[in-house]
Amino acid sequence: MSKGQLRGLVLMMLGLIVLAFAFVLGSGINYQKEALSSSTNDMFAEVGLGTTAMRRHSSTRVWVTRLDNTQRKILKEITHHVRDPQGGCSASTPVCVLLAQSVYAGLDLSYTLRAPPQIPESVPWVGGFVDPSSGSVFDLLGRSYSVAKDDGRTSLAILEY
Repeated sequence: MSKGQLRGLVLMMLGLIVLAFAFVLGSGINYQKEALSSSTNDMFAEVGLGTTAMRRHSSTRVWVTRLDNTQRKILKEITHHVRDPQGGCSASTPVCVLLAQSVYAGLDLSYTLRAPPQIPESVPWVGGFVDPSSGSVFDLLGRSYSVAKDDGRTSLAILEY
């Protein structure tokens, strides 16, 4: 292979690298625009079906849960295990947004997929929240379990957005 052919091959390869780099950069920009536009329609759209995640709404920390059908069914079945079945979010709400604040300022409720020790094994558990300051336990809808320690709350505060 002559020097001229080698030089042409190297230039062609560099050109392909530049095009690939430009393509990757352009794709990232479009992705960010799509993410920004979808967040205006639903500010918690990134929380997937059947998941719970902590997010910020303004300066407030909140727990966001997007219930799947299995979770909805189980949460409807455990109404006799909670202090106020009508408290918290409705099981038909697409997204349940609960204030993460504990009884004491500066502490947040913790989310757990494992049933805490306060909940008997006979009680169905699909995830929920524990107040580290009082030991109170809440389901994904924010309703306080009647089997858990009582701190006076029957449900968690819901964020209206």
